[in-house]
Amino acid sequence: MHWIIAAGLSGLAYAVWAFCLRAGTASHNWKQVLFFAAVAEMLVILVYAWPKTAVQAGAVGWGLGAGLAAVVGYILIVYALSVSSHSMPVVVSHIYPALAVVMAFIILHEPMSLERWLGVALTTAGIWLVVK
Repeated sequence: MHWIIAAGLSGLAYAVWAFCLRAGTASHNWKQVLFFAAVAEMLVILVYAWPKTAVQAGAVGWGLGAGLAAVVGYILIVYALSVSSHSMPVVVSHIYPALAVVMAFIILHEPMSLERWLGVALTTAGIWLVVK
C-alpha cells in the first residue's frame, strides 16, 4: 500500500475515533468511554504487533516512551472532549505533527526544508484561526 493511501485511511480512522469519543463522552462517563476504547485498542495491537522475533532493547525504550506519551495524550483529549461543548479539542490536538517535526529538528537534528517550516507555520496558523 502506498504511504499516501495509508495516511489518508489513518486520517479517516482518526475521524471515526474522534467522532466516537465525542459522541460517547457527550452522554456517558468519559473514564468509562476511555477504558473501553483502550481495551479495543489493546486487543488490536496484541494481534497485529506481537513480536515475532527477538525484541531489540532500543525498541523497548522507544516503545515505552511512545506508549506513555500516547496514554497521557489520550487521557487529556478524552477529558477535554468531555468538558467541552464542541469538538474543538480534536482540532487543537492536531498540532502534534508540527510539534513532532520541530522536536525531530531540535533533538534528532533532522534537516528542515523551507516547505516543512512552511507546513509548521500554516498548521499552527490554521489551528489558531479556528480556535480564535
